[in-house]
Amino acid sequence: MTSKSTPKELIESFPHSKLTPIATATTEPDYMSLHQLQWEINNNAESIASVLGDGQHGHLFLVVPEAEYLAVTDDIPCIPPMKPPMDPDHAANATAPQILEANCQNDNCQKIYELYHNANQAFRNQLIEAVPIVYIESLSHPMRGFSKVSPLAILSHLRDAFGKIQLADLIANEARMKAGWYPPMPIQQLFLQFEKGHQFLIASGEVVDERAIARIGYQIIEKTGLFELASREWRYKEEADKTMANFKKHF
Repeated sequence: MTSKSTPKELIESFPHSKLTPIATATTEPDYMSLHQLQWEINNNAESIASVLGDGQHGHLFLVVPEAEYLAVTDDIPCIPPMKPPMDPDHAANATAPQILEANCQNDNCQKIYELYHNANQAFRNQLIEAVPIVYIESLSHPMRGFSKVSPLAILSHLRDAFGKIQLADLIANEARMKAGWYPPMPIQQLFLQFEKGHQFLIASGEVVDERAIARIGYQIIEKTGLFELASREWRYKEEADKTMANFKKHF
């Protein structure tokens, strides 16, 4: 990918060239659909290499709040680039090598800014396509539309308006955590099922003893009827030892 990539070319190169639609005109966005949207656009943003910020997370700074960006960069901030001049000013007594160096630096700044600007537009275009207009129309300008609205502003608006975890979301999460598992499905899939559910509960603000999750896991495994000895050994363990870490080792 080059710094001259247009917004359209960037979108075509993304891991998620089309974001998963988060709602319809009659079904509102919710925590789960917004979580998926954020994950996909984060993946896209990190796929565009950048020297800005810590230089390791691409253009992630365009789609996550500053606090979240700092959390993944060990507090290294990202300062958005300023638009450079078309031609740099040179001192009256500048030598040819100095002029050449200044021109090269300015060219590099132009490439960085162009990519930053095009990435910003690409993310905005993707979001507008994935989100029914009724849910973000309040952000648009009567004359400019969304041209001055950042991707982060759109995401923040959606999160504030629709991102709260509701009772129905918690019930659905519990059902997902308790979904059956049977070989030959790898047991890692069951562990991932619990991990996702646990992270969801953390996001909701609930404090959950991981031993409660291990109990769900034990019940699922016991229902298979295939791990009689391992299940018996687990039952005889001390309650304090029935942690998720030990559950994964045991089964």
